[in-house]
Amino acid sequence: MKWDEWIDLPTAKALSQHASGTLGALAFFAIVRYALGLVPLSATTRIILEAVDEVVLVGLFLWLIYQMSCLLWKGRIKNVSTNIVMVA
Repeated sequence: MKWDEWIDLPTAKALSQHASGTLGALAFFAIVRYALGLVPLSATTRIILEAVDEVVLVGLFLWLIYQMSCLLWKGRIKNVSTNIVMVA
């Protein structure tokens, strides 16, 4: 049997790309958080920068969830043999 009969290779490739991007983003935001700890800033500036950092990180996770949902939904609809309207 061929690999593509056992595994949905395009979906696995997309999942691995999104997962590696997410891990890279987590590492980058950890570096930014560490760098903010080293730089002498006022309390207000530090709070603002940390808040922006957290909002962007949460936004990236939400974007990841949206993209993965679209990818998996499209694959599910593509594999359906009849015209079925799915309500989530």
